[in-house]
Amino acid sequence: MIIDSTRQEVIRLLHEQRGMLEQLLSTPNLLKSQQDNQQRSLNREDIGQWLEILNGEIYKAERLEVTFAVVGTMKAGKSTTINAIVGTEVLPNRNQPMTTLPTVIRHRLGQKEPILTFPNPRPFNEIIEKLRDDLEAKRQAGQLAEAAFSATDDGKELIESILDGSLTQVRDTYHGYEEIYQFLKCINDIWRLCSSDCINIDMDMYLDEYDEIHEFPAIEVEFFHLRDQTDPNQGRFTLIDTPGPNEAGQTYLKHIMQEQLEKASAVLAVLDYTQLSAEADAEVREALDEIASLTDNRLFILVNKFDQKDRHGMDVDVLRSYVVKNLFEGRLERDRVHPVSSKYGYLANRALSELAFSGALPDYKANPWVEDFGRIALGACWESEIEDPEEVQYRAAKLWRNSLFDKPLTEVIKKGSENAALISLRSAVAKMDEFDRRVVEGLQLKQKAINIDIKVLEEHIKSLEEDIRLIKVARDDARSIIDESILLLQMEINDLFAGCDSIVKKEVQAIFSGGQSRNWVKQRLQGFIDHTPTTAKPLAVNFDPDGSNDFQTEAEAKQFLNRLIEAVHKHIEPVLNEMQVKTQQTVDDMSIDIWAGVNRRLQKILSAAEQRLNDSFSVSLEFPKPKVRPVAIDFAELRQGVVKEDTVSKTATRQERKWYTLWCRKHDVAYQYEEQIYRIYTREIAGQLQALLEDDHRRVRTALDSYVQNEFSKAIHTYFMEMANYLERFKGDLIDSKHDQELEGDRLAKLQTAMEELHRLTFRHRNDVRAAENELPNGGEQSPHLHCIKTA
Repeated sequence: MIIDSTRQEVIRLLHEQRGMLEQLLSTPNLLKSQQDNQQRSLNREDIGQWLEILNGEIYKAERLEVTFAVVGTMKAGKSTTINAIVGTEVLPNRNQPMTTLPTVIRHRLGQKEPILTFPNPRPFNEIIEKLRDDLEAKRQAGQLAEAAFSATDDGKELIESILDGSLTQVRDTYHGYEEIYQFLKCINDIWRLCSSDCINIDMDMYLDEYDEIHEFPAIEVEFFHLRDQTDPNQGRFTLIDTPGPNEAGQTYLKHIMQEQLEKASAVLAVLDYTQLSAEADAEVREALDEIASLTDNRLFILVNKFDQKDRHGMDVDVLRSYVVKNLFEGRLERDRVHPVSSKYGYLANRALSELAFSGALPDYKANPWVEDFGRIALGACWESEIEDPEEVQYRAAKLWRNSLFDKPLTEVIKKGSENAALISLRSAVAKMDEFDRRVVEGLQLKQKAINIDIKVLEEHIKSLEEDIRLIKVARDDARSIIDESILLLQMEINDLFAGCDSIVKKEVQAIFSGGQSRNWVKQRLQGFIDHTPTTAKPLAVNFDPDGSNDFQTEAEAKQFLNRLIEAVHKHIEPVLNEMQVKTQQTVDDMSIDIWAGVNRRLQKILSAAEQRLNDSFSVSLEFPKPKVRPVAIDFAELRQGVVKEDTVSKTATRQERKWYTLWCRKHDVAYQYEEQIYRIYTREIAGQLQALLEDDHRRVRTALDSYVQNEFSKAIHTYFMEMANYLERFKGDLIDSKHDQELEGDRLAKLQTAMEELHRLTFRHRNDVRAAENELPNGGEQSPHLHCIKTA
């Protein structure tokens, strides 16, 4: 009951803080607007944004809601993936994009038939009314046929329904799959029509009213695999279907995707296994990189359509390495990548759900998904077995295992649901603590400044202006420091990699050369070359540098390959580890040198400003510093395509009776036959290993260059901007305080009294928030991959 009692306290504190912020806004002469372009610690626009954030936190805390944003590249199967997680078809599968607005899908225990609620349909109803006028005018002018969208079946249906009056508005509630499908189809077709050349209605103006989770269309239904979680303290688990990175062309859709990714407790990105080469193109990679930067370490990857892998396709290990390396440039951990078949997962989960609720599958003639399930799970004779519940149960469970959905569902989604309450409350507490800090610091400054002599304030303002100018000059000087450091870093890294390459090449040549390789391999693979784990039959391993290793089964070949790669990796691992340590140390040293050079130039400015301001305001200036991203090297790609299927001609003898001995005696007769084998070329492994090392080194160099040129330079720029903005806000507060002192006596007295009361309330509230934070269980109960929701 600790969570429940703390939850009630957090909700009380959220409402209390909302009241205090509203009091800040309503206090005469206290807050100014940013319309004058003057920066200040507290302003009316920021307080308004904080109130919106608090409303969202209240909504989540009252419902103990944790959100998982789902984003997918075009046609990656995002809707099918969501349906697989839910266990039923809550989102329609359609060739056209279906995400005008993010759609919330919320787990509600016992809710078998889905219900969709749309809290604010007014903007779409206004669009429908405007469309009716525009379409009628075009029909009167004979221009209706010119609309490209009107040539499609969906377009014709929508236009006709608007003109004949059958579609006058969208409702706020829809029941069942068909009604929900028609609603989602309708709002997406409205968006497509408004975006067409012949209409061109600015949708952003209308969609801008939807910026919080409680304003989106929301579907409530029971998630089949969460049906056993009945503890109310576990909270409510919610998926948010967001626009994909290469799906949304509208400015608003991109903005809303970024906002929801920043706020989500975790993010599931769906990629298409069959289109990974296309996913690696520059545009999509840029979008994926942006997703990774927005989601920090809350990102998980589902590589869909893994059921379409053929025997030559990437296996799980190689796939994970490819995604991490080629799509995310090492910014993602390999265990965050999960290959799945959303189609298998959806069909299996829906079948299991139907069996649990009804004891049998519905009529396949009226439910096409049943036929899809039958053909995949039961095979060619599915019609004769589809009515056998036991067989269907067995095959559905097997199909679910083959979908590979169980691991991500258990590790990511179930843990997220179990920790929903804790994540939601931590998010609310973090927001309140930050807002309280900003308000307390802002009020303290205004309270002190309002009592300082105006001439002293003017001197501080003039000094701050000079400090800000000097900071901007120092920022320009820092550019030369970075340029010099970049050249030095490149030289050191090139020397480091050249030495590493030389050592590794010698080791590889020693491993895969002549007689030494036989001794080396036999020494490290002792027990496997002599006999396999399952039989005493010796394996014919020929380690001639130009020869091959032949195996009778693919499993034996892959097992040998895995052992060999493991042994090779261990042999050269010390060299790679040393390179990793030295690379990291080189970049760390560069970072320290740059910051030291920057701070030497700024120390005089900062010390003088801090000393001067501290005499009057007791301030302490602290600014953030960036962290170097570690470099990772992976060898899983060595396994890809090394095992070759082949046939060899062999000669054997058999006994046959011959006519020239009157069929009385058997004679030995030679004959030839073809035997299938699985072959591993030694030289190919060595070549791939060296190529992979060279490729990894190129990637590391590129990543480091990009880091120094972009991330580090950006961090330096941000560092200067933060300092300048901090002092700008300080200056703005002093200017406001100077104007406040010009107020009439009674108005000034009322302002001082109001600030004292608000400061007292906020300070007390902050202590209560920290007490509530201490009541929350520690991080050990939280999934290590899930973090509190971030909101700018």
